[in-house]
Amino acid sequence: MTTSGKLFLLISMLQGLQVFAAPIDSVRLIKTDVTSSFRGVSVVDDKVAWVSGSKGTVGKSKDGGNTWKFITVPGFEKSDFRDIEAWSDKEAVIMSSGTPAVVLRTSNGGIKWDTCFFSTDTLIFLDAFDFRNNIGLMLADPINGRHTIYVTKNKGKSWSLIPENERPEALPEEAAFAASGTCIRLTFTEHVVFVTNMSCFVGSYYNEKLYLEKYPPLLINLNIDSLPAKKYVNTGTENKNLTYGLYSVALNGNLVTGIYGDYKKPNDSSFVWQYLIYSKSQIVNSDKNIIRGYRSCIESLGNGVFITCGTNGIDLIKNNKAIIISFTGFNTVRKAKKGKLVLLAGDKGRIAILKN
Repeated sequence: MTTSGKLFLLISMLQGLQVFAAPIDSVRLIKTDVTSSFRGVSVVDDKVAWVSGSKGTVGKSKDGGNTWKFITVPGFEKSDFRDIEAWSDKEAVIMSSGTPAVVLRTSNGGIKWDTCFFSTDTLIFLDAFDFRNNIGLMLADPINGRHTIYVTKNKGKSWSLIPENERPEALPEEAAFAASGTCIRLTFTEHVVFVTNMSCFVGSYYNEKLYLEKYPPLLINLNIDSLPAKKYVNTGTENKNLTYGLYSVALNGNLVTGIYGDYKKPNDSSFVWQYLIYSKSQIVNSDKNIIRGYRSCIESLGNGVFITCGTNGIDLIKNNKAIIISFTGFNTVRKAKKGKLVLLAGDKGRIAILKN
């Protein structure tokens, strides 16, 4: 594998820190006529965006999130579509957690949906997927002591299980959180990152093979140059509180950051956000910032700025400070793949636009 630089890992733990309030109009709520809980968002550019959620609901906007058209996917009215990936206003793929486990795909804007993955096996619980061009990896809860990861090479049209010897072992009761569609990320430099309630995995999908290293969630100094020569190691941290852990990861250049929390304690600020950058095993920067509790999603806005959201509000991490954006709860937030548009989505059909 060739890399354009060193990959650094920032693992973030949330704890009460000093916070700074931003103007209350930093986000603009969009009125919708649906009551679904949204956990999937895909923002193609500054015009086209999709959302997905419970009750088989999928929504699409073609004017930058200002107006939306919602549909209930026929035959999947009870499905909870917790992740979505879109490439245009015509082409998108959605993933349903629970039973049956389903991946559907449309190439005509949602008029027709093709079934690309379907299983009634109650052991299969899909958590999230992420794509790099035509390649996608889909993470599911562990089965028989190993993490379950599927791969597609054609934008989700077909899926296959990654070979067992490439999938790392899981700790007892280890699992990822299907909270925002962001517990697994792929980069355009071949890197793969996913997080669970007990571990963080960093590696690559290269030459049709998956290479991963496993680290305890508290290990934050990571420097990877030649992952294909390495193998994953089984060094995790058992966690008796199964609702606590790493919910989401975000990528910002060569930096990867993860965010902790416990959805049963949304206002608990007894977690520490630690921001450390390692270069040649030397700490070159160290800061602490405050977040106000559980966060289900973190997204990079570029230039070292992150946005986080949870059930008690939204924060920006900027200039080493946590800035309150809103006290309204959201489940997920995504930035445009091409452009500046940032959309948030949450319970009761809630959608918002982050103002520039």
